[in-house]
Amino acid sequence: MRILYHDLVRKGEEVERGVGTVFYAELDGVLGDADCVVVATPLVGRTLLAEERFVRFKRGGHFANSARGLLGDDEASVQTLDDGRPAGKGMDVHANEPYVHPRLAIHPKVMMMSHNAGSTVDTHIGFEGFLHKGRALTLVNAHLIKPQRTL
Repeated sequence: MRILYHDLVRKGEEVERGVGTVFYAELDGVLGDADCVVVATPLVGRTLLAEERFVRFKRGGHFANSARGLLGDDEASVQTLDDGRPAGKGMDVHANEPYVHPRLAIHPKVMMMSHNAGSTVDTHIGFEGFLHKGRALTLVNAHLIKPQRTL
């Protein structure tokens, strides 16, 4: 699988080479080239994918949002799904939670799941391990966590 990514901070060349990834300075470039766009970002107060971005999706490309519902405009995604861009959508978050957009709920190109990853036994065990040992089993973005000093 070829990995394309956009981020505010570019990874180092060694990291990119190690996983065979291609960096895009602009999100719109990824949308036009990727077979599947997965949104994994916090919500910073604005919609990331509205109609002007959905129409830039590669013909046949898919969109998956498991981050925050408000990152993708539900009404715009219904309209653009009808036009084939994106070709399908997977989601477990919704813009107006706990309510689900009625047209997305019945759309044949949409796959919905409930957002329950935090409720699994494995997640709870991982949380307990962190609380008791002070270290996560699989730490993502470890470079962002600053060590605490004790007096």
